[in-house]
Amino acid sequence: MVVNSKAERYRNGVKACALRKDSPQWLILRPMGKLRSQIASWVMNFSEECNENLLRENLDLIEELREKAFLRVQRYKNIMISSYNKRVKSQNFQVGDLVLRRADALKPIGKLDPTWEGPYKVTSVIGKGAYEQEDPEGRSLPRPWNVHNLKKYFP
Repeated sequence: MVVNSKAERYRNGVKACALRKDSPQWLILRPMGKLRSQIASWVMNFSEECNENLLRENLDLIEELREKAFLRVQRYKNIMISSYNKRVKSQNFQVGDLVLRRADALKPIGKLDPTWEGPYKVTSVIGKGAYEQEDPEGRSLPRPWNVHNLKKYFP
């Protein structure tokens, strides 16, 4: 059966629609079938030389694609770094500041025990974020503590 117009296709589709309980919009928007000659047209027009040339061109372009992908990833990483740096608050202590330190993880801590100990006085800065401290009696602590385990003490 040859379908001449969209109206005839729609009318025939509505009949089938009533049987299958599909919407008429699906019948209009669905992909139409292709003729066998349309499917196999690329097979008849296939050229070995043209195929090899296209493959060589793709090999030449693959480096450009890699570079573009690399630049896209770098741009994404830079955006993530800048957004992180906007949110993070750096915490630096000066010599003489009073700080609290996190309760030592090596000692068993109960549920109701305090999570912070101190106050301790910062005696020296060692590198980035490491601090030597001393307790209120003047005794130096055995090891330096990282800034992530310290917070400022406000008396």
